[in-house]
Amino acid sequence: METRSGGSGDALMSWGIAALVGFFAFVMLMMTGEWTFLQAAFVSAIVFAIVGAFNSWAFCRPLPGPYQMNLSRELVANPVIGSTIKMPYAKGPHAASVVVAQPVGAKPQMLDAPQGEPDNLMLIKGIGPKVEGKLNSMGVWHFSQIAGWTADEVAWVDDSLNFRGRIERDDWIGQAKLYAADITTEFVPRTDNA
Repeated sequence: METRSGGSGDALMSWGIAALVGFFAFVMLMMTGEWTFLQAAFVSAIVFAIVGAFNSWAFCRPLPGPYQMNLSRELVANPVIGSTIKMPYAKGPHAASVVVAQPVGAKPQMLDAPQGEPDNLMLIKGIGPKVEGKLNSMGVWHFSQIAGWTADEVAWVDDSLNFRGRIERDDWIGQAKLYAADITTEFVPRTDNA
């Protein structure tokens, strides 16, 4: 980003341009033949002053930098992560309010590690390798966990994964209940990979 210092070089250039414009005005007025020397000099001096003042105002003042704030760091409890983080707060007339996002729903019971062998969550329609990896990193390893989710817990997971209702559309809970009970239907086929 370009910044101007408003130094003497900028001012000298601005007034030099004003002098050229004033001289050009003087020459043009003298060439018309209807202006006397003093009249043309007076008008060109006014043109010089106006153009010089405008150039100084427009081109010599320093540009404002990126949004400047007086920052202080305060500890804020983060309800989403459940920890305390340092959060900058702006002070002064241009201070923006800081909004801490409120979690949607309620966080379901998560596990630190799978209890025994983890279930193949990719058997549920809508869960691929990436989503299964995200669920595992959150602490979801078993069909029984998904099968027990409440509406608030579905909302929390959906918001955390940014799925916009995909869990309900694909009926993860219904599928997980069938897999947890080891029931196979035409809608939830068991594979030999399970």
